[in-house]
Amino acid sequence: MAVPMKNGGMKSSKVIFYVILSGITTGIGAFFTVKGFVKAFKEKVGDDVTIVEISAATRQGIDQLLYKTADLLEKTPQFPLYDEDEVEQSVTYKFKPEEAKFHISRGDDGVYVVTGTHVEKIFHQTDFNREASVMRFARQLRQIGVDQALRDLGVEDGDLVRILNFEFEFKD
Repeated sequence: MAVPMKNGGMKSSKVIFYVILSGITTGIGAFFTVKGFVKAFKEKVGDDVTIVEISAATRQGIDQLLYKTADLLEKTPQFPLYDEDEVEQSVTYKFKPEEAKFHISRGDDGVYVVTGTHVEKIFHQTDFNREASVMRFARQLRQIGVDQALRDLGVEDGDLVRILNFEFEFKD
């Protein structure tokens, strides 16, 4: 068999096939059907193909398959998986610090404004008509540290906080 190479050439290679038939013990009728298939298959392909009959249910033939595979691996010469002369690629991984999940600033009107892609994403995923969704939104803001950051900036109970077009009173 000829195998195409990256450089456009062809490399000669011998391909070994194993045909594994499973289900040989699923009944007398099936047994004879499989045996007939094996016989017909052997006539078509000849002796170049190794046929191993197994039964996954009874584990019949599994050892034979493992031994044949081990024998084949023992006598197979080592071969490179790629042409070492052609491999010149390298990849450089650089540390990229994680973008802050939010940023807090003070608007001209005195309102604390919380921005950031993560905050805006969870904002858009929230149904503000449902109390459970609003509670989940508040919990998510707390988990990423928005509540603590607002406290650190001096926000007190009753101060207004804005996320996109939504304003709410801060409650500690």
